Amino acid sequence: MSSIRKRVISAVTDLEHQLWRAFRESSSAVVPYLAHDCVMLFHNGEILDSSSRPSLTQYLQSGELIPWASYEMFEVRVVEVDMMAAVICYRVVTTRSAGGVLKAYEGKVSSTWRQDASGDWKLCVHHQTLA
Repeated sequence: MSSIRKRVISAVTDLEHQLWRAFRESSSAVVPYLAHDCVMLFHNGEILDSSSRPSLTQYLQSGELIPWASYEMFEVRVVEVDMMAAVICYRVVTTRSAGGVLKAYEGKVSSTWRQDASGDWKLCVHHQTLA
């Protein structure tokens, strides 16, 4: 495996963990990770981006999304699209509080990340299928 491929896999895996930690903190903590054209497909059927109503950023900053309490990723796979983009796919088990009781969700997630001209990695697409 080339050193560039190792770097991409490591960066994207680390970023995905950072994204989940941000979702645990508050949904507005996710905003700095987003590319300007990011699309999120949520497990409740919503597809949000910069042109949706509400926009993705408005939705994340609204406080409507309940933070996740925990997460664990399994069967992680990273597909390098090129030297500056990759997709990470995995199974996840996550929990969130519903009326003071932790409720568990299981599902599949994929995220596409790309590195911009400044060298920062940004989330382009995030898709959750949780039940």
